[in-house]
Amino acid sequence: MKKLLVFLFFVVVLAADSIEIVSWNLLHLSSKTLHKKDSQFIRQYLRKHDLIVVEEVLDKKALSSLTTKKVLYSRLSGRKRYKEYIAFVVGGNLSKERLRVFNYYDTHDTFERDPAMLAIGNNFGIVGVHLIYGKRKHGNVELTKREIRGLTNILKYFSKKSGIPENRIVVAGDFNLPASIIRKIVKQKVLIEEGTTVSTSKKRIAAHDYDHFIIPRNMKARAFVDYEVLQGDLSVKHRKWFRKYVSDHYPIILTFSICPAISTK
Repeated sequence: MKKLLVFLFFVVVLAADSIEIVSWNLLHLSSKTLHKKDSQFIRQYLRKHDLIVVEEVLDKKALSSLTTKKVLYSRLSGRKRYKEYIAFVVGGNLSKERLRVFNYYDTHDTFERDPAMLAIGNNFGIVGVHLIYGKRKHGNVELTKREIRGLTNILKYFSKKSGIPENRIVVAGDFNLPASIIRKIVKQKVLIEEGTTVSTSKKRIAAHDYDHFIIPRNMKARAFVDYEVLQGDLSVKHRKWFRKYVSDHYPIILTFSICPAISTK
């Protein structure tokens, strides 16, 4: 009986020590486009998860109207007229932790849109990115690769600013490059190789693998594309609806064990 109680104790501890991060590009989310989106659908999805990194947020009002959870924003960033926020939606027990957002000030002008990091507690960070889309036929995919190379600098930057070690920082977002190319540039693990953009083809439900997680090499984690967001309807008709009223990207999810210093109780 004693051995059984010890076993059950460790099962509970392991369950409590896991964390899940969702990253989702919500396609030009703003007060102007909100009426064109299925707000209730997005609201229900945001309600399911306690830590979501959102890309392509064009104004704060739109996203904040879709959730009652804490929403923390980066500064508005972009070189030209088009600018956006990286947003962090935090709920559940994680919202009780000390939450801080650190913005990256790009003195070398490496990034089209500057990354930002959410620090949870004192020893874990999530960097949100939305890298530039470089069309191969125009030869400017090299601009995206330049931003990938710049990720090494931002990890050092955010570690110094926050006091969080680099090996406890995860990068999440829309990289606009497949994992196979990113792996040739960075030293960390690159997760997600399945298609993450919504396809309206009869042959496949997803196209390019543009959305990823970059994690420390010593981190054991599982990552996947959340095709279940389609709620079982994989038809071309439904996917066309999804692209038009929700997003052209599927959410991606990372699950892993967290550092003991972050409370989950």
